[in-house]
Amino acid sequence: DDDAPAPAAYDAVEEAPPVNEANDSCLWGLRIFSTLTTLAGLLVVAVNAVEIANFDESYRMYAVRGYACLFGVMMVFAELEFPRLFLDYFKFLDVWVTKGLFVLFVGVLTLDTKRDDDYGVLQEVTAGIVCTIGSLYAILGLLCVRVYRDHRKKVLSA
Repeated sequence: DDDAPAPAAYDAVEEAPPVNEANDSCLWGLRIFSTLTTLAGLLVVAVNAVEIANFDESYRMYAVRGYACLFGVMMVFAELEFPRLFLDYFKFLDVWVTKGLFVLFVGVLTLDTKRDDDYGVLQEVTAGIVCTIGSLYAILGLLCVRVYRDHRKKVLSA
């Protein structure tokens, strides 16, 4: 019976909800990664500020901790892209490969040279997290994920 009508289940085709920036899984995942990077930058600042407050190291390490705090703030500004003038001045933070190398460098700065206190373990965990994020940023930059993200945002907003 080729002339028989199709069952009603085949007539009602459900349409998928429209995809926009809010429910796009790729953009959502990158937004989570950006949030984690911002939190990691704040953690770098906090961990190194605690070490500065517990000043019992050489002046050289004091300076390294100060630079780590400054670079942690730079990580946060670069990730939030605020103020935009900041990224206009530090253009290398606008490219994901160099941003990843910078974040990796900040993670190495956060490493502690001694492990005789609880802060040493916290610094090593923080440094590991930040180095992992930096490595991922560099790899994503080499894979041109930012170009894909920007194109995806443009397509979905049109």
